[in-house]
Amino acid sequence: MIMNHLKNSWLRFLIPISLLIPVGLTLLIVGAGCETARSPIGAEIEGEPQSSGPLEVNEVDLKYISPDFPSQFAKTMKVEKWWDGFEALTGAEWVDTSGGGYLLFCEPPTRSVWKWRVGRELVQVIRPDEAGEARTTRRPVDQYRSDHRGADLGQGWTRLVRHEDGEWFLCDPEERVLKRFRKWTAQPEKIVVDRYRGRRLQGPEDLAFHPNGDLFFTDSALRAPEGNADPYLELTFNGVYRWSEEEKEIHLVTSKIAFPRGIAISQDGTELYVSNFDPSRPIWARFSLNENNEAGSGSVILDATDYGLTTDNGAPAGMTVHSSGLLFATGPGGIFVLDSANGLVGKIPLEEIPTHCVFDTDEKWLYVTTLSSAIRIRVGK
Repeated sequence: MIMNHLKNSWLRFLIPISLLIPVGLTLLIVGAGCETARSPIGAEIEGEPQSSGPLEVNEVDLKYISPDFPSQFAKTMKVEKWWDGFEALTGAEWVDTSGGGYLLFCEPPTRSVWKWRVGRELVQVIRPDEAGEARTTRRPVDQYRSDHRGADLGQGWTRLVRHEDGEWFLCDPEERVLKRFRKWTAQPEKIVVDRYRGRRLQGPEDLAFHPNGDLFFTDSALRAPEGNADPYLELTFNGVYRWSEEEKEIHLVTSKIAFPRGIAISQDGTELYVSNFDPSRPIWARFSLNENNEAGSGSVILDATDYGLTTDNGAPAGMTVHSSGLLFATGPGGIFVLDSANGLVGKIPLEEIPTHCVFDTDEKWLYVTTLSSAIRIRVGK
């Protein structure tokens, strides 16, 4: 029942009113068995119980396989569903550790962050009451949130990424800021960026680090109560930005993507990828970056409508880059495997609506968040 309800109403969480339907679904209760002990992000839990294994295991045959599809990937892939009963998950992030690594993912409507170490029970590392406290005691309520208090914005973090220096960077679309912190329990968040040319951001959605350390992020009014028409927004456009630690300055990369959401950067740092979370134009775009990380005019990698696909079962959202250079991107009905120069080379079909994905350390598994579950896909042979 939960899955059917979410499939029919998922855009309520993610698309502005001006595009489709009203925001503001009554929050669902996280499925039984998901809430376990809390721990600091990345910490091991003494006596942490073993998980009972995946809830479901299926095999799926890839679609739209092109002659250029790399032989290193299987054409039939195993899909394991491990956790279910969530509400609009997103922001998958893999963290390497000496113990083999773990996955973090966000549940914005409940203001939670979860940690999944394969073989162990799920851990809730950030709870709703903690996230709520951060919004009332660590940062003054601004005019935007005050005027919308009756609407109950009900959105937490959408992306949490660990930088190589040990700090965590996060997207907070409700506060409309980009933040960072070293330890959640020891240090309040620091605001990295909250304005462009003196005007408040729309709502940061996703972020990615360039090899040189620059931070790129998407900013959209996707979660504002009235979308782009919201009278309390200060900017007149959604954009992709770059922030430099050295310069302490924010630069607009492009405003040509109507509703930028997912973002990724090629491993050599020469290309920037952005997904457009827009029912009228569900595309993935590519921008060449020069030595100063300035973007060119851009081009379309793939338009989902060219394959007769609509956003009824998902829209272009989070994505990740494989070491082969291929882009694995969430979109309508599954994960799209894209070549930035030649377009679609294959698609991993999924029954649930995917929102974000990331590879583990050795790239054998692709971890995926969907609206209600966390799954992983065996991509190698």
